[in-house]
Amino acid sequence: RPFYILGEVNQAGSYAYQNGMTVQQAVAIANGYSARANQGRVLLTRTSADGTRSHEVPVTTQIYPGDVIYVRERWF
Repeated sequence: RPFYILGEVNQAGSYAYQNGMTVQQAVAIANGYSARANQGRVLLTRTSADGTRSHEVPVTTQIYPGDVIYVRERWF
């Protein structure tokens, strides 16, 4: 299953999941951050047996198949 990355990255979309992948590696696969990206923390949405939850997480967080990563815009 793929993971999805949206927001302030250069190439948003769905990408093939690789074992052990982190948010930072996912951003790299999406051709990096845009000029306006908040590079410190992202919004991660994950669906599990308990339901769908969204959390703000650091870029070192491990992702899983089906996760949706949203890179927010930074405020100057």
